[in-house]
Amino acid sequence: MFENVTVSTTTGSMYAVGMIYISVSTVGLIGNALCFFTLLVNRLWKNPTYCFIMHQCIADILCLTGIGVYVGLVEIFDQMPKIHRPMSMCLQIGWYSSGAFSIALASTRLFALKYKNQYQKVFSKSHVTYLTSAVWVIYCALSLSWSFRRISIDGVFREIYTFGVNVVDILSQTWFYFNFVNDFLVSNVVLVVNLTTAFHLKRLKNQSQSLQQIQSRKLDVKLYVQCTMTTTFLVIICYIYSAVTFIGYTLTAVEFFFFHLCWLLYHTVCPYVYLTTNSDLRSMLILMIKERKAQAQANRPCVTLLGVPWRIRGCRHAKIETSKPKRTFELVKNGQSPNQKFADARMRSSESLT
Repeated sequence: MFENVTVSTTTGSMYAVGMIYISVSTVGLIGNALCFFTLLVNRLWKNPTYCFIMHQCIADILCLTGIGVYVGLVEIFDQMPKIHRPMSMCLQIGWYSSGAFSIALASTRLFALKYKNQYQKVFSKSHVTYLTSAVWVIYCALSLSWSFRRISIDGVFREIYTFGVNVVDILSQTWFYFNFVNDFLVSNVVLVVNLTTAFHLKRLKNQSQSLQQIQSRKLDVKLYVQCTMTTTFLVIICYIYSAVTFIGYTLTAVEFFFFHLCWLLYHTVCPYVYLTTNSDLRSMLILMIKERKAQAQANRPCVTLLGVPWRIRGCRHAKIETSKPKRTFELVKNGQSPNQKFADARMRSSESLT
């Protein structure tokens, strides 16, 4: 296991690889944080689909911290035994929970489009709360229970991917192949659910429907396309990971780096898919940033120079008099204020609950 994985001893190449890990992970961390806070601030967690997306953002942040930032730091500064075990736990918890939430995401689209009458009952607020809590508790308990076992660090990759043990005894084999079975099941379940929903949409397309029915399914179909894009990335990564596990990790350094990079990109691009393809989320994010910026400018203190207070634009004490009206976020543009557009976007994003 990992005997054929060779790592270059050249300081320059290790530094370059480490910076790639950290850079890609940083982009992903920013995207997941923006997506999470956009959904949280606008209270879209009441929608089951958006709720699972929020939890998936948390899982991606854990994965990017464990597999991206930490491995990048190890490539640059060598082993870090004091934070090694917590980082391994972040990766394990984030990866397993990400798979569970991907199944939940795909299931919400299947029920919303094919089993509309059962959608609200199956994905009620209490059921979603129980499900998300159970996912975090189960995987945290599994990873935490294994972390109490005293194991010497035998290379950063072996510790992360095989829980720090050689696959020789029954317990080690059970934990190691649990990872393989998890990836195999998650990828195939997500694939089957997405294909079932796609076949249902194809059948509906061939049927005559009223304009009201088409409009009512428009948002659900849009969310289905977005969720399918992100979960398809997961299926590809799971198949690659399963193949790597099956062949015993007999990879060259270049192959291993390519595999890692694909994994990092999956956790990085998912939030940007939602923010770029979902116009409602994008408008909410832009308005949220503008409001925070306006609030920061309003609270900016005045500057006193030589005992004379200078009036600065945006100062909360300044009274700037001008003949032109001040531009605020309540200014009507094209017959509708940005705040009204923001309210309309929130209402449209919540319509899939009904």
